[in-house]
Amino acid sequence: MSIKNKRVDTGSYVEIRKGTWDPKMPEGRRDGLVVKVSGKKRDRVTVMFCNGSFIDFHKSFIKVLQRIV
Repeated sequence: MSIKNKRVDTGSYVEIRKGTWDPKMPEGRRDGLVVKVSGKKRDRVTVMFCNGSFIDFHKSFIKVLQRIV
């Protein structure tokens, strides 16, 4: 699926792709909830992790596991 067609919505359960790392991410877990989609092209995604941290990612680093609508 191309990046342009990838639909990431607020409330979606997502996983951060392997190889992507941030020091605020919880150790051993790459999953979280989308709390905000922003940017001019709606390509910046804010993810909330189980440790309470909020981190922004480009949507190319996001894999949608479950869409909550």
